[in-house]
Amino acid sequence: MSWAEEDWTVGLSGRVLQKVKELQVFKERLSRENKQKQLQLDNIHTNLEKQTAKVNTEVLYEQNAFCYFTAAHAVFDLVRLYHFCIYFLCSLACCKL
Repeated sequence: MSWAEEDWTVGLSGRVLQKVKELQVFKERLSRENKQKQLQLDNIHTNLEKQTAKVNTEVLYEQNAFCYFTAAHAVFDLVRLYHFCIYFLCSLACCKL
């Protein structure tokens, strides 16, 4: 590609050639900065995905823990109701004797 670059610059004044060279250097610098920023952006995106997965896992864990707690509480209430019914039935049986 250098031969193509040289072809179009043939006949330009020294001042213009210097400006072209400055612009080429500037373009290369911007290209490197762009690649670096793209890499940073990719890293940020990867970290965001990891954090999102972590938060989703924590939310699911909390939801499951709450479901287990609610189920355990419901079982406890059923056991209490069962004991109350047994006590009530025993009381009725004793009254009939």
